[in-house]
Amino acid sequence: MERNWVKVPWSRFIAMIAFILFLALASNFEWPMGPMGLDWGVWLVCYISYGVLIVWSIVHVVRSNRGENDD
Repeated sequence: MERNWVKVPWSRFIAMIAFILFLALASNFEWPMGPMGLDWGVWLVCYISYGVLIVWSIVHVVRSNRGENDD
């Protein structure tokens, strides 16, 4: 009997674990105050999250071959 294995998106799990570790380690560091009264650690997390979102969406568009002419 052959099993049908579910494909697990390991990269997403690894990314989530890495992000959790980053947040846990960054919270132990005393960040200097940044703009709008927020710590620089908060800004760093926001910018990294935003950058990952942009890169992920670009990779998704490239992998799904959108933008090609359907002739």
